[in-house]
Amino acid sequence: MPDLDKDQHRPIQANQVDFTGFAAQVLAYDQDAGGFEQLFGSLLGALPDALSGREGDTHGVGARDAGASQASSTPSHGGFLCSLRQFVDNLVFAGHGSGSCLRFVSSMSETPDYVDSPATWNRLIERVGAQDWPAATLYVVATPIGNLGDLGLRAWQALARCDVIAAEDTRASRPLLDAWGLTTPLMAAHRHNEASAAESIVARLAQDQRVGLISDAGAPAVSDPGARVVRAVREAGYGVVAIPGASAVITALMASGVTSDENPAFVFAGFMPPKAMARQKWLVGWCAIAAPVVMFESPHRLDAAIRDLVKVCGPDRLLTVARELTKRFEQVVTQPLGEVAAWLAQDAHRSQGEFVLIVHQAPVQAEAQALGAEALKLLDALLESLSVRDAARVAAKVSGLPRDVLYAQALLRAQAKSV
Repeated sequence: MPDLDKDQHRPIQANQVDFTGFAAQVLAYDQDAGGFEQLFGSLLGALPDALSGREGDTHGVGARDAGASQASSTPSHGGFLCSLRQFVDNLVFAGHGSGSCLRFVSSMSETPDYVDSPATWNRLIERVGAQDWPAATLYVVATPIGNLGDLGLRAWQALARCDVIAAEDTRASRPLLDAWGLTTPLMAAHRHNEASAAESIVARLAQDQRVGLISDAGAPAVSDPGARVVRAVREAGYGVVAIPGASAVITALMASGVTSDENPAFVFAGFMPPKAMARQKWLVGWCAIAAPVVMFESPHRLDAAIRDLVKVCGPDRLLTVARELTKRFEQVVTQPLGEVAAWLAQDAHRSQGEFVLIVHQAPVQAEAQALGAEALKLLDALLESLSVRDAARVAAKVSGLPRDVLYAQALLRAQAKSV
């Protein structure tokens, strides 16, 4: 490739362009200055000579070696077009100062600042499109939880192939479909009409249709409507294909570091009850489990929920607050429960948005104290004649305390006695 200064563009001759051996440089052309248009105009001007063979070689268009014979075989148009495609694939838009520019990447191994290759995108679409898309099937598709870019390529292709999409809220889902250029018709499938929607969906499947199922955000049938539809479809003998995607639960866990490969356990409790007494009783049960507990809460009940968490778990228990996940103002912080209220009060924006709360597992000693002396005495007595599992089961029936917590304590006490 000849050295072109962006302020003095020289025409490109067909015998000067070597698409297959990219020059060891990156050329930048300001769009506003017309550099790209002049570059490509010169390139296109060289095409007639290249395709006629006057400047061609067996590789299409290439720089002729000075020692090469003037006799050349018939030019390969296919090879030329392949080389041209490589050239176009290496033209990428990139940020440059206050404006955008077009860059020519000198080699396939060089990583540009920003890659948006239509050829790569089209190849991915072709590969995904060639996969199996059975008819008479319900496609349960996870949708973004806040960032439009989190819709997967497979999810996009599935929704495009469906005859109809059952949505929790058709008005909320339409902007997402519009953004991805999807014109598939929508039908309502929410908690108030799920039974009748399930019947309608099964009837469509009987006609060999493909039906998509989405919620407003995240995974249908997981703390969202959709489970009844899935069960009805399975009971009717039709296929169900789940297409994964964004999850507020998994995203919060990934950002919090609360789990590990050695101890991956966690539990998902869903939304807290809205009433104070019910919420406190609910928290007592869930927060006694020997694992991190993931829960949802709305912003207008967040302060009350934090107060109840302090009351149930104490001020020293760690809490991860994850808000506005995948969005511009995403925040993920971990603090002792006793400090969370003050942190929220420091900035009014911190109480806005969608919240995922993760109550960290209590230290083992704290769990033992929460069980109380009587429960521990009961466990010790049962362990004298029963296995750890049976001792925990009986103690749970007698005391009404969570079986998981009792089992963890029984296991520790049994191990201590055996040492």
